[in-house]
Amino acid sequence: MRKRDILFFPLLVLALLIFLGTFLYMKIEGWGFIDSLYFVVMSITTVGYGDLVPTHDLSKIITIIYSLISIPLMLLFFWTYCRSLF
Repeated sequence: MRKRDILFFPLLVLALLIFLGTFLYMKIEGWGFIDSLYFVVMSITTVGYGDLVPTHDLSKIITIIYSLISIPLMLLFFWTYCRSLF
């Protein structure tokens, strides 16, 4: 199996999660695209500056669930990528 094929599925799932999260925060929190994308990327990379925080109860619950799903998938992507280098 080629390296490109190994990386395609985790990258696709990660991209879908990022855009799904961005869309959810745009609708629930009323943030713009850039703010929502920024929050999602900061959350799944566990940087979390804290300058943007969810204010609605629904978005707080979504953030918990989203983080529990997307952080391990982000780690899986990096693990798959690093493993494909060797």
